[in-house]
Amino acid sequence: MDKATQEVVNAIVEAQSCGLGLVMNKISLGPNFPTINLQRSVGLPELRSLRRTFIKLAGQYSLSGPPPPTDADSAKRMFVDYLNREVGA
Repeated sequence: MDKATQEVVNAIVEAQSCGLGLVMNKISLGPNFPTINLQRSVGLPELRSLRRTFIKLAGQYSLSGPPPPTDADSAKRMFVDYLNREVGA
């Protein structure tokens, strides 16, 4: 889960840096993943904080419910959904 969420963070940072200061509203990770919809530019410190919170929440959820995702694609999808709820449209 660590590597999958880090890949999402890296994709966001790279897309925002290529935007030259413009807000990148939609960031795609590929055809099999949901689009990341950002309303504003999100800095690396905030992305790191969101990532840590997501990993903690996923671990807590697994104690009372189904286990956390074991494959990278599922973890990426869940993290993108979480980001869209927290900073998305």
